Amino acid sequence: MVGRTGEFAAGNGAAMKIAPLAFKQKVDRLAIKDVSNITHKNDEAYTGALAIYYAILNAIKGKWKGDTDLIDLILPELPDTRVKDRLIAFSKFSEMSILQIGKRFPSTGYVVDAVPIAIFAAQQIGKTEFKTLMTDLIKIGGIRIRFAL
Repeated sequence: MVGRTGEFAAGNGAAMKIAPLAFKQKVDRLAIKDVSNITHKNDEAYTGALAIYYAILNAIKGKWKGDTDLIDLILPELPDTRVKDRLIAFSKFSEMSILQIGKRFPSTGYVVDAVPIAIFAAQQIGKTEFKTLMTDLIKIGGIRIRFAL
């Protein structure tokens, strides 16, 4: 439902569509909020989009190269929300695998569950083989698939 409000508007749609804005020269938070509000008028959905935006922006600008914790770079940019709280929790478990995190914090379509696990997984890129990373993400999402990589 377009422009949905309230608790049920805290899905992943805003986070899924925000990536192109990270490639623009200048983007303010109001633009990110406006893009989020088209389909998700919810602070959690906005914060999820903001987290993805800053994750991509840090990678593009070379501030994150896979050798440091991406979550630590994003946290100062986020408002006080459940998405931020979950990222703070994940930052304390940086030595855990994706499967361990997925068991402790099951993933759903709720932005508070999905965006933090996506960012946690992104920061594993330098530590985990790509095939394993993708397989583990699929496993915690409840889908079984085999890769021919």
